Amino acid sequence: MKYNYLLLVLMLVIGLPGCYEKKSGCLDIAAVNYDASADEDCSDCCLYPSIKIAMDHLFGNGTLVFNDTLFTNQNHAFLLLDQKFYLGAIAFMNEKGFPLTLQNQTPFTLKDGTTRSFADDYKLCIRNVSLITINTFRWSGAVASASYGPGLEEPFNDIDADIVSGSSDLSSERGMTDAENNYLTYYLKVIGGMSLKDTMEINISGRWRVNKKFNPSIPIVSGKDLVVPIAIDYNKLFQNVPFQTANAFDIKAQLMANMESAFLP
Repeated sequence: MKYNYLLLVLMLVIGLPGCYEKKSGCLDIAAVNYDASADEDCSDCCLYPSIKIAMDHLFGNGTLVFNDTLFTNQNHAFLLLDQKFYLGAIAFMNEKGFPLTLQNQTPFTLKDGTTRSFADDYKLCIRNVSLITINTFRWSGAVASASYGPGLEEPFNDIDADIVSGSSDLSSERGMTDAENNYLTYYLKVIGGMSLKDTMEINISGRWRVNKKFNPSIPIVSGKDLVVPIAIDYNKLFQNVPFQTANAFDIKAQLMANMESAFLP
């Protein structure tokens, strides 16, 4: 009887390891779905946090408003009805000045029929959108600075915008391409003129870049989304803009001259 009992115990001990199934999961601590209890790493199951930009749309000491009377520094009245712009070449650096790599790239068909992948380092900003998601990241440490600005980089103009999916920021359906199917930088719809009776639509092309340092640096928490703040001062953008003349050429020229200062931190 004792022998049979010992034999049963021995069989259970030997058989138990065979009943245990190893748990597969993400073992990358930088991932959103990191699983410390996993026994083995999964295959391409890790999901990474997003890098986001919180945008503050300022008008001097106040906030930018639409469909209400605004005044330039020369006391010229105008109404801002609508705006769209590309925020491009978005990049982030750590405390040693090294760039932090954005993970995702998207392939697009070019005008010559070939295909090329572009880094997701841009966003079409509509009106006064306050939070935009740029990409995903796998970083550690802290973000010490960022570079960005209005306008896409020149290679984006090789993309055939007419066949880009309508859900993409780069589709021609977004109304941000010119007659040659190149991307615009900034679209503005305003009411100006001496009696605020002239509705004007202004299209601007080009690219401007600024650098913003964060003091203190923005710490990166493993597995958590990162939000980076920037501000745009439209009081600077509309400085000296002759809205009262309703001359689109003059208005466009002054807006272009003001573009960099409006985006400077």
